Amino acid sequence: MPFIFDSLTLIFACFFYFCFHISGVPPVDKATPADERYNMLCSNQLTGMLAQWGLELSPGVIDLLQGILRPEPLHRLTIEEILAHPWMQAED
Repeated sequence: MPFIFDSLTLIFACFFYFCFHISGVPPVDKATPADERYNMLCSNQLTGMLAQWGLELSPGVIDLLQGILRPEPLHRLTIEEILAHPWMQAED
């Protein structure tokens, strides 16, 4: 199957960059069941992963990130859904 680089892939790649930038650690070592962090992401345990890194984020941004991180690309939030997410719409 050829690799298709689309907006869903780009969004997922941006999350990886974000995680590495804020924590100094990539969100997974290798996207396989043998990787503990990969399993955490696949089972919606982003909060636990962030706690391990000593990071506290608001529930709204965690919900947004978990939507971006869904393991199945077709189930991830689209750019339109990301922009419409309540956390993105919130005013400071």
